[in-house]
Amino acid sequence: MKRKLTALILSALLACCPLALCADAQTTGEALGFSLLEQLYLQGENPLISPWGLAQALSMAAEGADGETRQELLSLLQTQAPAPLNVSAQGVTTAAAALFDDSLILLDSYVQALQAYGAPCLEGLSMEAVNDWAREHTGGRIDPLLTQPLPDTARLALLTAIALEADWAQPFDAANTYEQPFYTAQGAVNASFLHRTGQMEYGLAQDMQLLRLPYAGEELACYLILPPEEGMEQALSLLKAQGYQLFQDIEPVQVSLALPKLSLDSGLDLSGHLAALGLSLANSNDADFSGMDGDDGLKLGPVVQRTRLDLDEAGTQAASATAAVMVTKSALPPQDAVNMTLDRPFILLVREEASGQTLFAACVLTPQSAADQPARQDGLQTASEQAQEANQE
Repeated sequence: MKRKLTALILSALLACCPLALCADAQTTGEALGFSLLEQLYLQGENPLISPWGLAQALSMAAEGADGETRQELLSLLQTQAPAPLNVSAQGVTTAAAALFDDSLILLDSYVQALQAYGAPCLEGLSMEAVNDWAREHTGGRIDPLLTQPLPDTARLALLTAIALEADWAQPFDAANTYEQPFYTAQGAVNASFLHRTGQMEYGLAQDMQLLRLPYAGEELACYLILPPEEGMEQALSLLKAQGYQLFQDIEPVQVSLALPKLSLDSGLDLSGHLAALGLSLANSNDADFSGMDGDDGLKLGPVVQRTRLDLDEAGTQAASATAAVMVTKSALPPQDAVNMTLDRPFILLVREEASGQTLFAACVLTPQSAADQPARQDGLQTASEQAQEANQE
């Protein structure tokens, strides 16, 4: 089967690197993004993510980490020190924030470190507050970010958002859009394809077809990788190892391009995937995020990301929001509880503690009052019934 979809999703994620940077060293979080993309594919997830959004959120977490926890995060990001991952291309907007619970007192030094990310520290942490923030800073495209309530132990959410609206340098003619088969792993489906023929930057590497499509202004570009049939795993492995160096030999040639229109939406809890990539200390009880609040009670909890992407004749619209949630460390396991089930007669006492007076006392023989009990069927009379009859006589 011609399994092309993942390659086309992948291309949209690579839209922020000018061709001149292809042979340069990997940027902060790039290897993490590509490794995560590979892992999601191998585990059967929908591989649509924002590497930038994730790296920015983890870098904000690293600002408040110390010791081995800090080194673990920096190693995952492949950087020497945490720093904002600034994006300035026209058509791209970014935002960051830290929402915290009123029980958490952040250190001034951490608040100042987050200022470099343009991340205000806002009191009031809730599922609704996180979703409101994500909606506002993605133009409504990410709504909601969270579909499950935050853990009861959540104290801080490090939020990032990115939105993109970019037109092609050479738009596709809608008259040349028509349906044709798209081959998924489950079989062929019909899809609307964009078509264009002309000079494009194209190349081959390891039996893969490579293409670069610039957006207007040349600040952004879309990179496409088409592996051979059954070659997706090899393509992702090469991308993880080489990054944009794969594209260093592309050159302008005449290309007849057919590109499906895309409308993609993915919501993922990345916590388990990050753990599989080596993040273990940061989300354990041995984590050290004392740089956030001066205490030793926080660890990294859920890392949630939602991403949307639409590609058509005019260009590409995309948005993503990420929440890295800091939670309190687990308490010691509770001791086995003593069982007390009041399912037989018992004594009840109500006492005023100041005076020591017992205000109410009862032997509870049944949990129902006499008025609620069914009439007796055994022909016997209670003392109260006998008294009522005596009074009537």
